[in-house]
Amino acid sequence: DCVEHCGPQAASTYAPQLLQGVVESLNDPESDAELIQAAVYGLAQISRNAPNALSARLGQDLLMKIYNLCSNTPKSEADDSALFENAVSCMGSLALFKGAPLFDSIPDKGTLAKSFLAGLPLEEDFDEAKVCHDGLCDMVDMGLVDIKAEYNDLLRIIGDILSFVTEGDEVASESTCARLLGIIDQIQQTV
Repeated sequence: DCVEHCGPQAASTYAPQLLQGVVESLNDPESDAELIQAAVYGLAQISRNAPNALSARLGQDLLMKIYNLCSNTPKSEADDSALFENAVSCMGSLALFKGAPLFDSIPDKGTLAKSFLAGLPLEEDFDEAKVCHDGLCDMVDMGLVDIKAEYNDLLRIIGDILSFVTEGDEVASESTCARLLGIIDQIQQTV
């Protein structure tokens, strides 16, 4: 909580301790799903709030573990949807979003981006969903998601997000919804 909610000074102070627990939990084959979920969530918070606590080498090792959590099982078949969604969010926060600590050290983000898209939309944790759905818009703006190649997935994801919002689920902010509608306009003009 200190890394997530108490500001930059607290984040940089407590992130190394949290990171040690994250590494231990993700490397321990005896860790249960609840502990792994907490570790993955903690890693996402470190990525966003204390990215300097994460070395490139350790970050890439952890990213591979996170990628495996996201890519080994389709979202619809995941035993623990909260863990799966936390892993998708963590992957974006580690490597795909603006300011991600590993963004510059991974030249080809195509495989990660496809896995990220396959995990969307998020709906379990509204705060994580908002971060990821806004991050999706940034990825489209930066050209990490090719509208021509991924328009079917984008239409599915955007349709689901807007449907959830219409039903009262706060999975995207008003500004993100406007950006998503802009992506639909881009798809109509491009495809």
